[in-house]
Amino acid sequence: MKGKVFFFLLFSFSIGLVACRSSIKNAMPEIRDADSATIIYYEKPQDNRFFKVVKGKKPRELENIIEDVNASAQKNTSASCESIGKIYFYKRSEEVYVVYFSDEKCSRLAFIKNGERYEAQMSNQSSELLNQLETKAIAPSVR
Repeated sequence: MKGKVFFFLLFSFSIGLVACRSSIKNAMPEIRDADSATIIYYEKPQDNRFFKVVKGKKPRELENIIEDVNASAQKNTSASCESIGKIYFYKRSEEVYVVYFSDEKCSRLAFIKNGERYEAQMSNQSSELLNQLETKAIAPSVR
């Protein structure tokens, strides 16, 4: 009887560990220390060679997005949502952190950390902010 209880407890603990690891909070805290950000919007998501850009945003202007990314992220091995753009967060021109975003229908933010893809739910505020900033985006000029 003691053996069955021990294995039941061990099994329950193992399941709990797996559940805890599939969802993490504060997975990308380094973007809180960024000093600037650039947002790229793909004109055709399936062909990301063509895009528009909004440069020089202060991370505090993107606080809703930063909060969404760090609220709760899930490991995801399949690209379930199509990325329609990405945000480069810069820290002292040395480090770059990338967050991908989808459209309102999918409403996801994604990032890669230690070779693993994570996705987080995008709030309505973040989605509205990205839509608003897109109106200011311009195509890069070719010199």
